[in-house]
Amino acid sequence: MSAIKLISQLDPKNPNHHIWKNQDIWWCSFTTHNADGTSQRHRFSLQTGDVHIARTRRNNIFRDIKDHLNKTLDKAG
Repeated sequence: MSAIKLISQLDPKNPNHHIWKNQDIWWCSFTTHNADGTSQRHRFSLQTGDVHIARTRRNNIFRDIKDHLNKTLDKAG
């Protein structure tokens, strides 16, 4: 089983969920919860001032994380 669980879903009421703008640059933030009960916050620049590009990059990052976790689960199972 994967040591990290992805539990977040995009919120249709808030298209900017997990992203915020800081001085003209969009950033992404999320928390992972590990199997040992600890958690870790992840924050990083999306390297754009355009909200549409920021949302696309956030979506791609979350898709890649989900794909990675699914591959890890497939190997373990």
